[in-house]
Amino acid sequence: MPKQVRHDIEEAAKMAGLDMKIDAILNLRGEITGLYAGDPILEHHEGMKLAKEVYATAPAKNMDIVVVNTYSKPNECSVAPFIGIPSLKEEGGDLVIIANEPGGQIVHYLFGEFGKCEEGGFKLPQPSPTKVKRFIVLSPFRDHVGACFFGEVPSILWVKTWEEVLDLLKAQWGDRANVAVYPDGTVQYLKIGG
Repeated sequence: MPKQVRHDIEEAAKMAGLDMKIDAILNLRGEITGLYAGDPILEHHEGMKLAKEVYATAPAKNMDIVVVNTYSKPNECSVAPFIGIPSLKEEGGDLVIIANEPGGQIVHYLFGEFGKCEEGGFKLPQPSPTKVKRFIVLSPFRDHVGACFFGEVPSILWVKTWEEVLDLLKAQWGDRANVAVYPDGTVQYLKIGG
């Protein structure tokens, strides 16, 4: 997050009189491994120290297939391509997003079809889809609102079961493919360099 945006959020919290906040760091089983409470700004900065450590992920490279689960925030699966696309090979591959959220995607009125105007400079960044040959979303619930957040991707293949995903992948790649799996692309981030 750009510093100015973070400073704006912190200023808004102060202006609103927010004097207490609680944040939790979760593992991949949904268990709390770190709990921070207190001053909204101070506890957030303290919690970020652990979050940066435990959610840092070495990026896979040159993958034919990248599977990104959205375990922690399945209602915000639009962040998953940011971790998946960089791992695809340059000539392209298949990106699979697992978004199992019965309620669908969260509606952001500033983005997508509701907030088309960009005059205020508040635009949702879009992942570059040039390396995506097929964009497969595994969700029992086809979600139009969520799809608009994926930006300029090739057509989305909506499937309801893991078996359908496997059939699509096997038809394209057979039994030989370089595959990366990110267990939670909504909290993990790619650690580039040192």
